[in-house]
Amino acid sequence: LGMAGQGSRGQRRVGMGVFLTGLMAILSVEARLPKHIPRFAFDREESPVHVPLIINVLLVNLGPDAEPASFRLDTDEFERLLFQLKPEHQPTCIETGEKLHVAYEIYYDVTHVSKSDSASLAETLRRNMRHAGAVQHSDSITGVNTPKGSGEKQGFVPVFEVPVEGEVEAEYERIYQTYRNVRKYGVDLPEDGQGKYGLILVSMDKDALAPANVTDALAIKEKKEGKAGRPAHSYAYRYTYGTKSGTDSFVSSSRFAVVDLSAGPSSYGNTAQGEGAVIASSIPRKYFAKWEPSAEEAKGRSLLRARSLNFQAKLATIVHSSVTHVFAPDVQFDSLDFSEKVLVPIMVFQDHRMFDPLAPGHAYSVDIERIRAQLQRIAMPGQKVEVVTGRQNLLEHERIAIALNKAQRADTVHESYKGRYVLRSKHYLDSKVLFEELKSSSDYLASGLIAASPVLSSEFFPDFEGAGDLAQKQKNSKWALGTRVLPVFLFSLEQPGDPILFDQLSAFAASKDAVLVIQSGFDSVPIPFFSGGKQLLLSLRDPTAAILAGVGSALGGLVPPQTAFSQLQGKTVTSMLWAHGGTPFGPFGNSSSYSQIAIDQVLGNSFASRMDASIDRVNHALLQMDEFAGTYLFDPLGESVETSKRMGWLERLKKRSELEDGGAMPLSYATVRDLHDEVLALEDVFSQGAEAMYRLESVHSHTLSDEIFAKASAFHSHAINSLSHANLLLDCCSVTHQTIPRTRWTFLARAFLVGLIACCVVALVAFLNPRKQARRKPVVH
Repeated sequence: LGMAGQGSRGQRRVGMGVFLTGLMAILSVEARLPKHIPRFAFDREESPVHVPLIINVLLVNLGPDAEPASFRLDTDEFERLLFQLKPEHQPTCIETGEKLHVAYEIYYDVTHVSKSDSASLAETLRRNMRHAGAVQHSDSITGVNTPKGSGEKQGFVPVFEVPVEGEVEAEYERIYQTYRNVRKYGVDLPEDGQGKYGLILVSMDKDALAPANVTDALAIKEKKEGKAGRPAHSYAYRYTYGTKSGTDSFVSSSRFAVVDLSAGPSSYGNTAQGEGAVIASSIPRKYFAKWEPSAEEAKGRSLLRARSLNFQAKLATIVHSSVTHVFAPDVQFDSLDFSEKVLVPIMVFQDHRMFDPLAPGHAYSVDIERIRAQLQRIAMPGQKVEVVTGRQNLLEHERIAIALNKAQRADTVHESYKGRYVLRSKHYLDSKVLFEELKSSSDYLASGLIAASPVLSSEFFPDFEGAGDLAQKQKNSKWALGTRVLPVFLFSLEQPGDPILFDQLSAFAASKDAVLVIQSGFDSVPIPFFSGGKQLLLSLRDPTAAILAGVGSALGGLVPPQTAFSQLQGKTVTSMLWAHGGTPFGPFGNSSSYSQIAIDQVLGNSFASRMDASIDRVNHALLQMDEFAGTYLFDPLGESVETSKRMGWLERLKKRSELEDGGAMPLSYATVRDLHDEVLALEDVFSQGAEAMYRLESVHSHTLSDEIFAKASAFHSHAINSLSHANLLLDCCSVTHQTIPRTRWTFLARAFLVGLIACCVVALVAFLNPRKQARRKPVVH
């Protein structure tokens, strides 16, 4: 009994401690987040702009009759899992590392593709297979363990490549368009909008997909030996998209991505850092033996449910990765561009006379017309893009040549070779140093072009008094930056020795002010990337894709699909699963055009940047108003001592003005009421842009973002001017805090409160420490 009593008292003390701790936490949160200030003014997690994003997850051959049995997915169950894993996503600006004030509310629509569409896709893949050699036979490829023979070709299976561009991509596009307009969410979302993206998860039957030469070889083997294996275990296939690197997943030139669970497995990634590399276990492969029931399992309890949940978890992780890397990626730069025209001068500096990069018709030509057409696709509505070119001898611009030399660095690696350490060095260009050197050089073609377009940020633009003031200031070329200049410096170098790249092992580097590109006559430059067990080779002859990637990053804030910012790690992370496809970002992508997903991202990045700048201005004004209210409208403890009701600064100012009997106030109640109404109106306006962004109505969303920025700037101007005027009036005054005058009831009230508190304390102590009862010895008669 004594132990139980002590335990109960301990539990009471713990409960009381938890109660007091929770009460203090609530009070601290209330003090930190005033109720009269919107939460998004203090925390970027509280986004006032939520854009709906619908992702159609199309399942091919993953229905009730799928094999293996663990691949049979229930659409409702898988949808619930996706909603639980990733209900929304808030992108990050990689330049600043801060989350944007725009969040995507994700709606998943999981649908099974019909058997007829699946059969049509299988026939298209089979028709486009091209024999590309042989790969090592192993469990990761075929799903079975086969002993290797002693012959030259024993232990190998043929591999077939499926080029995506052309008929295969058109077939996937047909499937995506067929199921894109399926209405599921009723009136909750504008289903007729274009802002739907597709993720096609494919699980093909390799037995039915086997090419004719594979089936013929198996027939001959069966005729000679009397038995033959399954066609699915006798070959492998993989996709190619513009490069020689094979892949099992890709991002299309439209609005969908594909992951094939029966292809490959393809392996590729970075040899310098293993992060993000795609290996056999990166995708839940259909023909892995782990998904089949084992012999021991057949004798006892089935583990089918466990395997099915494991498969769903891996598949959900892939869907989550597609959201953060492909469909709602981060923004590269925090820029705010109101220019009516963009001038992109491509300046070629070459140290040789072997070829002219600007002359069309040879292997080293820059496709100027394609660049001009693609850049116009990522321009804002009403914005014109003009591309001009120029070619200069690098030796005649010594300041630029000096900048190149200053930016050169060497990376050394010690490798063990036959018992000795061998020093190997690799030269590269430090892009940050080169940007700074060009910006500060005395060469007008470098510093002059960069200075022609100042840094585009929200701090550059002044406040507007309203939408009319915005239109008036846009007519002023000095403010509106009538022409934004984004120079592209193409260095065509034929120096002796190994070719040189930038510090990110890339042929380009981009900032908000300029783009740097490297060209060389080398067609097979070894880079620290691998694909299929071989080192990847990069061609530096045609810089068209590198120019598009750099300008897309600088002008539209595009991020390579394999890159995303991790808030947990505080740095960018990579996932090479999405590196292949219709993207100009290398090394696995080498497309000379932007995908439709990238075009949508440019519009979304512009909208998000303007919303972010607008909310930042509103936040600044709100915090200034809260600081003013804390100084002049609240007592030192931040609470009213003459009233029991908690009041915001608007209610307090109204009461203070009534107490002043209509006297002059530094900040009138009407002014503060107007500011408060403007805040509420701005919150409504922020939500209006979500539907326009979902529908991908470029003109409407662009115009609406202009109006929102103008209204936010007008609110900022109104608030700051009002507070400045009030502070000027109060400069001659000092703030004093007056004690409450005592009345004849003050002493009695205090005595009553002290007595009540004492009684409560005594009762609490008595409750926590009950009196022990004396134990009586029983009397035995």
